[in-house]
Amino acid sequence: MESLKSGDGLALLGLVVGQLASVESETLYKLLDVKPAHLERLVHGRTSIPKTVAAKWKPLADVLAQVRLVLEDEYLETWLRTPTPDLQGNTPLKCLTGNSRDRAKVAALAEHFSQTSFS
Repeated sequence: MESLKSGDGLALLGLVVGQLASVESETLYKLLDVKPAHLERLVHGRTSIPKTVAAKWKPLADVLAQVRLVLEDEYLETWLRTPTPDLQGNTPLKCLTGNSRDRAKVAALAEHFSQTSFS
């Protein structure tokens, strides 16, 4: 399995974890699809980050960046766990941890948020 250069992988991991600083640990682990001990090894560079994992984290980082343009940190957890009609009643968390089609729906919703004026 091919891995990213350690700096690239850690930068991406840091970006995602930084955007999720306000969420509960369990939400973080679920979105990253890692167990706590594995995340610790990744953060400290004791385990390399495979390109396949990074390929899932990059779109997540993009979605989070768009959502955070319109949503303050303290509301991110609530948004992730709130069923949404635009996601057929599913939560963004469920869709972001689902298949690529579900993740694409959340990405489209996040893009709509970031391009919509709420004034």
